[in-house]
Amino acid sequence: MWAKAMQYQITNRLLKALPKHESMRVTANAELTELKAGELIYESGRIERYAYFPTTAIIALMYSGEGSACSEVITIGAEGMLGISLILTNKVSFGSAQVQYGGYAYRVPGDHLKHEFHRHGAFMQLLLRYTQTLIIQLAQISVCAIHHSLLQQLCRYLLENSRHNENAEQLVTQQYIANTLGTRRERVTAIAGYLQRSGLIEYSRGKLTITDHTGLEKLACDCHRIIQNEYERLTTGLKPKG
Repeated sequence: MWAKAMQYQITNRLLKALPKHESMRVTANAELTELKAGELIYESGRIERYAYFPTTAIIALMYSGEGSACSEVITIGAEGMLGISLILTNKVSFGSAQVQYGGYAYRVPGDHLKHEFHRHGAFMQLLLRYTQTLIIQLAQISVCAIHHSLLQQLCRYLLENSRHNENAEQLVTQQYIANTLGTRRERVTAIAGYLQRSGLIEYSRGKLTITDHTGLEKLACDCHRIIQNEYERLTTGLKPKG
């Protein structure tokens, strides 16, 4: 199978952190799938069949309250995976998932994922750690929304998105950011203008690039650092082995 040929060029950091024999087993039935920007790959309340381990694609996981539009909560890139519900519940998706930035991901059948998880090896340990990281991230974002200014929240949001690829353009509109942060577009426009005039970002027609990460980090709250530290600890002790 072609998956065997790709096993030595895995770029998803979760899969890359596994001992080689476990990484080979997990990817044995994987398919390298192209995901198009805007593509809806999970729908809230639907039973899902596949997990996704992004390599170059970025996926936005979104939730919504009754009568409200969907808001992005977490973006998932090469540092993570989409499909924890496949091993924790009855395969029903907690929220919707839409491709924010087109690219590729390893698509793994849910039954195969669950089988490998229940081998009780490094893969199970890694996914449990990843689940804890997601919980901490969600909790920290909730704290941020209550206690920090919109400027701090926006800086944290942009830095979080840049975790996947520090130099990549972020394809986001000001209305999208406003929905995500639960505020009015006019407020986002004003703050984005300030950040651009300060030389921290460049923004034009839905394309945003961070030009000064250090400067942006100085304006952000500690939430970004706390979340970043959790992701850095995620694969500690799970280095690839022969």
